[in-house]
Amino acid sequence: MRFYTLFFSLFIFSCSEVVKEESFGDVTTQQPSIIPAIQVYASNTDTDVKNGILYYKDTPYSGVYIVKFKNDRIKSKSQYLKGIKEGCTNKWYADGKKFEQRYYSNGHKVGVHTGWWNSGAKKFSYHFNDLGQYQGSLTEWYNNGQVFREFNYVNGRENGAQKAWKANGNIKANYEVVNGERYGLIGLKKCFTVKKGQDKVTR
Repeated sequence: MRFYTLFFSLFIFSCSEVVKEESFGDVTTQQPSIIPAIQVYASNTDTDVKNGILYYKDTPYSGVYIVKFKNDRIKSKSQYLKGIKEGCTNKWYADGKKFEQRYYSNGHKVGVHTGWWNSGAKKFSYHFNDLGQYQGSLTEWYNNGQVFREFNYVNGRENGAQKAWKANGNIKANYEVVNGERYGLIGLKKCFTVKKGQDKVTR
């Protein structure tokens, strides 16, 4: 009897410590096995969203939620825990190319979020803190590969150097934020000209 009691205790402990490796597109994440390895499709009439919570059969859903295009290709795969996004969300274009990759914790955006143009070129790269606020660098690109803007944040607020460019590479804005105050070229005006590759404003 003592043997069975010990075996059962060890089994429960082992299950609580299981770590699974789950593949999401081209990303493999290793995390505590708290999200059930079940899937439900958005087309399922038993799914519903109420006040931002995803329900399945009237219960907050935990598992992988899948949305498909009309051509039956997968549009998005998202992990949920008790009706709220938790873990990785991947999205694709209708032709199967990667659109974006995001991470969530208790419904908040966290970590590095990345997006791509249909050509495969990078579209954006955002960094978030644990509260879902921008933290660190934020970079966006035009579809021609030219950088659109490079901003920096601390706890969701602009901080430090901020730059933006036009699609042709000409500088559009170049300023610095110190203690909430902006200093420098906020935006182009008719009375100023800025040459490509230069940050200096000339009249």
